Amino acid sequence: MRLGYSFYQNFKKGWEGDLGIRYLKTQDNDFTTVVLGAGKYIGSYWINLRTFIQSDNNNWYPAVSLNIRYYFETRFDYVTLTSGYGSSPEERTTLGQFNERISLDSYRMGAGYYKMFRKHYIAGLQVTYNKQEYVRTLTQNELELSLMLQYKF
Repeated sequence: MRLGYSFYQNFKKGWEGDLGIRYLKTQDNDFTTVVLGAGKYIGSYWINLRTFIQSDNNNWYPAVSLNIRYYFETRFDYVTLTSGYGSSPEERTTLGQFNERISLDSYRMGAGYYKMFRKHYIAGLQVTYNKQEYVRTLTQNELELSLMLQYKF
């Protein structure tokens, strides 16, 4: 089971804040994560830094992500660059391994392109490279390709 909530607040001069909580129940554990983020709009750019504060068995496992978007005609048309460290409960493709990954190092970077067409459809392509520790001091390279098609009501 996965639950989450974030409160977003817009401030003056293009700044925004994010305060949230995520709950993830796996077969072996329950994880609660506090999310803190800040974003800034600069012209057609949006820059967002988000940190995830999480613990397991009294050990703290931070994760952080940096996202940069450049918007075109609408808020659904953009290119994005991402980078990050650690594992967070927002990484849908690896949620099944979250219990094992939370205490291990992970470094990632990615790029994507999203485009709205026919006023209701959004298509996206995202490529992410992740250098993932799978046991202490041993790493593997992961390449993730995501294709997305969404209908906007």
